[in-house]
Amino acid sequence: MPDPLDPEHLTPAASLNRVRVMDLPGRALEDEVKGQFAFDLLSTGALVDLMRRDAARLGLTTGDLADGSQASHLLDRAFAADDPTIRAAADAVAARYGRRLAYLILTLKRGDPVNRQARADWDDSYWEQWAGVEQIWLGGGLASGQLGARFHHWAAEYLRAAGLPAFGLHIAAYPAVLPLIGAARSVPAGDPAALVFDFGQTAVKRARAVYQDGTLTALHLLPAIPAGFDNAGAELSGAKVAALAERVVAVLVATWGAAQEHGVTPAPVLVASIAAYVRDNQPLLRQGGPYSQLHILSASLGAWFAEQVSKRLGQEIGVALLHDGTAAARAYAGEPRSAVIMLGTALGIGFPPAATALRPVAPGFRVVDDP
Repeated sequence: MPDPLDPEHLTPAASLNRVRVMDLPGRALEDEVKGQFAFDLLSTGALVDLMRRDAARLGLTTGDLADGSQASHLLDRAFAADDPTIRAAADAVAARYGRRLAYLILTLKRGDPVNRQARADWDDSYWEQWAGVEQIWLGGGLASGQLGARFHHWAAEYLRAAGLPAFGLHIAAYPAVLPLIGAARSVPAGDPAALVFDFGQTAVKRARAVYQDGTLTALHLLPAIPAGFDNAGAELSGAKVAALAERVVAVLVATWGAAQEHGVTPAPVLVASIAAYVRDNQPLLRQGGPYSQLHILSASLGAWFAEQVSKRLGQEIGVALLHDGTAAARAYAGEPRSAVIMLGTALGIGFPPAATALRPVAPGFRVVDDP
């Protein structure tokens, strides 16, 4: 049995992907949902499966759906189609996805015995944490654009009908870049600019954070870089671990160099969220995904990256690694009884901490694309 839940130091046991929606006594639940893992209901792959079922009415071909990373963009296009049949089909997909999201939230909030029994690695501390959550912010690529707005509408409607009329379900202001915002809030005080990163399984996102009087005022997004994984769930050989580490170091070094070429001197600490659970600057064991496999390089991966980057740049640079869900939750630091759920390749989770140790966010904070 894992240790009790520590909301500010999550371990792989906290994952939502392995929550099973067995039943919701008193509520009708489709047979195709019963017993399914949240990953199989709400991941990008699950959304693509819903779209495939109605591809003809959506005006899509098999080829259109071959690249799952384009699913949300295809649905956004369908929402705006001239053909009312296509628009209706897109809204039907969003409604089914939104209902599934509501099922997951109800599973977590209610903690029915049938669902508790299906998650043997959660003790009461996990269920008590979720029972106390009164609002959830949704982030990630799937929560962006019209798709996010539509499935949020349907999920909120179902939650109201299921007896949670006052539950706060929100789409984050900048859903796709929450880990970058949280990373920017985590940069130590003292510098007016910093570089932050989000190493995901689909892409590496980067940004330049700007501060005024210690307050985060803007995030300037830099071009994203494909992550380059053929199969993000595969076990990596030693050579592939080394190649992945080299890619990470190269991104950090190149981004720093480009900033200096543009006259920016960033903070000497690079904060990077990664798609892995992290403790003390080190990915934890017992989890899937490529970034967690980097733990074999050192007892402190962040320190190892810092050494490599410092050597190449010729100056002392620190690297702080954050679990991506934890980084996303830091965007809403200070919000009590709340959670952040990231919806993308898989589901991410984080619980907003107190805001005292993090950079404050300016009321006029903005996210812009750098030219």
